[in-house]
Amino acid sequence: MTQAAEHHTQRLMDYFPVQMKVSGQKIIFCGGQEEVLAKVRLLTKTSAELVVFAPQFCEGLLRLSEHPRLRLVNRLPRDADFAGAVLCYVGVDSKAELKHLKASAARQHVPVCVIDNKPECDFLTPAIIDHAPVTVAIGSEGYAPVLVRKLKALFEQQIPAQTGRLAMYASGLRTIAWLVPSGYKRRAFWSKIFDQTGPAVLASTSDQLVTRQLTSEALKLVHDLIAETDQPPHVDFISAGPGGADLMTQRAARRLRDADIVLHDRLISADCLEICRREAEVIEVGKTGYARSKAANWTQQDIDQLLISSARTGKRVVRLKAGDAGLFGRLDEETEALSKAGISFEVIPGITTASAMAAEMGVSLTRRGRNRELTFLTGHQLDGFA
Repeated sequence: MTQAAEHHTQRLMDYFPVQMKVSGQKIIFCGGQEEVLAKVRLLTKTSAELVVFAPQFCEGLLRLSEHPRLRLVNRLPRDADFAGAVLCYVGVDSKAELKHLKASAARQHVPVCVIDNKPECDFLTPAIIDHAPVTVAIGSEGYAPVLVRKLKALFEQQIPAQTGRLAMYASGLRTIAWLVPSGYKRRAFWSKIFDQTGPAVLASTSDQLVTRQLTSEALKLVHDLIAETDQPPHVDFISAGPGGADLMTQRAARRLRDADIVLHDRLISADCLEICRREAEVIEVGKTGYARSKAANWTQQDIDQLLISSARTGKRVVRLKAGDAGLFGRLDEETEALSKAGISFEVIPGITTASAMAAEMGVSLTRRGRNRELTFLTGHQLDGFA
């Protein structure tokens, strides 16, 4: 996302989650046992054409044989059978058969998932929460399947059953949404549709009238948002705390998720920046001792001017600082610059790094009978010397 990510080590994904188009495409299964049946049942929820090749089939597969998009072929596949397939699942016991089937699939450029054999897999199938067209995929790259099942259960409790229906109807509101200026107002439009207006309409309106009623409510919402006075220039100062994103306050995380422009220090952790929207403009304005390039050492005046110019765009601006912005974070200099420019601001407090370090050590910074004062000293003078 930014140069800050380079300062932090983070495990890279070995498997990248994607949504592949399978409508009308062929998916092949090799083997007729129970483990193949589980995958077939999952894929019958798609609009793909399913072909199962096996010398023998378990009772469950035989019971599914009447499915309109499922075909059972009483043999293992040949090279020509893989032509045109987009995916292949293999569940055979023989190592020789597995090697032969993988080679046949490779010749036709078909990715293979060998069931319960991760090292042999080209792809893995995540746990799926199905509210089509809304789907949620949860995977652990094969490391923790039990944890994945637990997470799936937690997510299923949070996702309303009507989510898929609402998504279908909402797709017809895109041209109406384009009437609203892009940015926070358009995000406000969709938030209202998904959080309030949409669920209310689905709950109180017959299926035949949902489209008409939802369109009417959406047009009213557009009118209100356009008439609403544009947001005056404003900056939120967010204190990220001592490091981890889970140590930020809930208010700070909400503001960061909604930001259009984020100006952050060099010490901000990568997981804090992951909270930002992918569309947000994220700019590192950190300082590095004795650095000669501006990219590595912004002057305070540069930062002040960027804050002012960013706020005047009308976008939602966040100044993200490590630790507590009010403690050795040059907060006063930046808020004074904004005040002189007539720009409002809010300071959202965070956990002071010194307090966090004491907590990590399991001690307190003050103790009755021991110390009556607590002094914070900066590690560097104005000219940069320790």
